[in-house]
Amino acid sequence: MQSRNWCVRAAGTALCVALAAPLAGADGAVLDADRPDLAEGPSALEPGSAQLELGATRRVPEAGGTASERLDSVGEMLLRIGLSRGWEARLVLPSWHLERRVPPRPGIGGPQALERRGFGDAALGVKRDLPSPRPELAFGLIAECSLPVGVAPFGGRPGAGVTFAAALASAPGDWCGNLGYARSSGEDELLATVSFQRAVARTLAAFGEIAWLGGDGEPLRAAGAGLLWQLGARTRLDVRVGGESASGAVSPLVGLGVVQRW
Repeated sequence: MQSRNWCVRAAGTALCVALAAPLAGADGAVLDADRPDLAEGPSALEPGSAQLELGATRRVPEAGGTASERLDSVGEMLLRIGLSRGWEARLVLPSWHLERRVPPRPGIGGPQALERRGFGDAALGVKRDLPSPRPELAFGLIAECSLPVGVAPFGGRPGAGVTFAAALASAPGDWCGNLGYARSSGEDELLATVSFQRAVARTLAAFGEIAWLGGDGEPLRAAGAGLLWQLGARTRLDVRVGGESASGAVSPLVGLGVVQRW
């Protein structure tokens, strides 16, 4: 329970900062990106521009189990290219995963030691801006097709999906939500996310999010919060904490990343 409580406290603290802090001026706008939260933004990049988003995440098990499991993911690379007005090409590059499981002490019953490593899958996609009746609202549609170049259990799952994205710019902060459907290896997957982002300083913003993933597989719930730090006009750093829950087990996570635009 200790790891879960730490994760909940950290996520709650960051979310409270996001909700309570004063709003920065227009010069404090943070570079728009589709990471680190699970929600994808609705707006395509400007024509002729490119943006690389990458990071790393560590997931650990809830304390008190019969074994210690840890999953490290490095890469999380998304290359976005503005094609024409309202159109964006997207390339997801494979991430490197390392999973380790070690029994608590020699001679104790339970899962045996395990180490698995390998690359996940890649994906190709497009993002299309959709018409909006009001300037503070933005809508977009994202279609992606996975390329099963990875190895099991991290990859090797062909599939395709579509996501509807919406965003609302308001005085307290910016809201973003996604509704998605995908078909992967013969299974249906549904996704729903809501995130909130608020400037806390000229070059700093905080965010919080909740997400649900369901369908034919085991439902997964996720929540998290973090900070976004703008470094100049074209570079942004991010850090986040959160947790994922499936089958009654909670896996805390911590991650960091960078966004670079050209």
